[in-house]
Amino acid sequence: MQTMVGSKKSAVSLLAATMVLGGLLAACSSKKDNTPAASSTSPGASKSSAAPTAAPEGPKKISFLLVNPTVPDFNSVSQTKDNVYVKQLQKLTGYELSYEFLPGGEETNKQLAVRFASGDLPDVIRTDGISAPVNAGAVDQGAFTDLTPLLDKYAPNLKKAIPDAVWKSPLVSKNGKIYGIPSMWPNPDTRLIYYRKDWMKEAGMNEPTTNDEWLKFFEWVKNNKKDAVGFAYREQMSYSELFFGSFGVHPTMWVMKDGQFVPSMITPGMKDAVKFWKDMYDKGYVNKNMFTNKAADWDNMISTGKAGAWLHDAANYSGWAKKVAGDENNTSVIGLAAAPKGPGGDFLRGKKSGIYYVSVIPSKVKNPEMILKYFDMAYTNQQLQDFFHFGIEGTNYKKTDGKVSFDGLDKAYAKLPSNESQIFTLLLNPRGVGYEDKEVLALSPVGSVIADGFAKASKSAGKDESLDLPAFDIIKEKPELAASAATGTLFADMFAKAITGKESVDQAFDSFVAEWKKRGGDSMIKIATDWHKSFYGN
Repeated sequence: MQTMVGSKKSAVSLLAATMVLGGLLAACSSKKDNTPAASSTSPGASKSSAAPTAAPEGPKKISFLLVNPTVPDFNSVSQTKDNVYVKQLQKLTGYELSYEFLPGGEETNKQLAVRFASGDLPDVIRTDGISAPVNAGAVDQGAFTDLTPLLDKYAPNLKKAIPDAVWKSPLVSKNGKIYGIPSMWPNPDTRLIYYRKDWMKEAGMNEPTTNDEWLKFFEWVKNNKKDAVGFAYREQMSYSELFFGSFGVHPTMWVMKDGQFVPSMITPGMKDAVKFWKDMYDKGYVNKNMFTNKAADWDNMISTGKAGAWLHDAANYSGWAKKVAGDENNTSVIGLAAAPKGPGGDFLRGKKSGIYYVSVIPSKVKNPEMILKYFDMAYTNQQLQDFFHFGIEGTNYKKTDGKVSFDGLDKAYAKLPSNESQIFTLLLNPRGVGYEDKEVLALSPVGSVIADGFAKASKSAGKDESLDLPAFDIIKEKPELAASAATGTLFADMFAKAITGKESVDQAFDSFVAEWKKRGGDSMIKIATDWHKSFYGN
């Protein structure tokens, strides 16, 4: 079954004056993009016995294996125990901590398969989730510790801090048992519309709230800004799925229709959305190279003033301000808008679970209680929370009468290169993504703008009951059936034909639906409907 997890996250950059992120996990992001998971090797694992009983703690040591760390050049910066931030974390927690890093990808999958089989495993493995392809079969083979009987006793604050719906996620649980510890995005919904506020003012318009208002702005851009388009589109619909929610659909989303749980990409609303996009293309409101426009070229056209609007995440505001306005603190050039209203709704994409990554404890570990206490500490100890937000007190920040500042410090948070500041905010942080927390935003010159963007993005995030839909086995053999705009899918092929006029929208769409059902879609619908009834009770 097909998992609705995001693609892999690339790194963020924390800009000097803002302390917040110049270029956040570009969507490419595992948990932010809702792209289907790829197939991979299934690791072997040794069988586990019944739930572990408490063992004497002994020395408080934890070894971590981080798969696909997202911070650039982290291995060269902080792979050893001598790293200043690792040392500080050990001082604050009283734990001896060691870290090993794997870059991700197929070679990492092979290494993990060998290590699962041999039992050469650390105490904690950070992964995309227990149902991620790299972990296929691990739970059934007893590779991970069942944390269900341990969490309430040894990590009650951790358990309470994370919503029940997250603990129920197939990335964390299976058959009613919890096998993973989720780390969270503080703001799981961040996608919204960036637009040229200065152009909007020049056009004498207010921030658009409907499809029609956006089309009027795009027409103005076409007539008044040379070589610019209204909306910048990127290949494979990455950061480009605007207006689908206006018709109640999204390429990756499944919906209940006439008693069946079906992909919205085969519903009448999707045909209407495709017709809308065809009209945008024909009128020149979108770049003609939309199906081949690479990320770097897309970025360049926006940065050089060739686009009136584009999609991205609220946390990237300061980065885009620096690129477009030349100043990461300038709030007069770029605006942030919520999803536009159309005939079928006003959302951009489904609401995400908020899971950034999941930590699992191999069943060979004799004292999982001690590890759970470490995770629990991250939710109760104020010094630790300050560390995960700001770094080392006296080195990266000052705290006077409870107030944090950075003035006069050689290694102030705001002056750190991104690959260093992300060590304490991201990689060493068991809670999740520290740089998006309100405590950090409060110290940023554009923090209020970003916080408002998060609020708009949350409002824009419609309900998506397919977010926890497990991966379909058939996708491994027939990836073209995936509910996705990725190259090679039947949907992507149909969309390109319809938009460019190679086939009429009606012909392309109707043929696509028939072919999708014929190749295995009908069986997927049956499986998905049964899952929906089991998961939601209806």
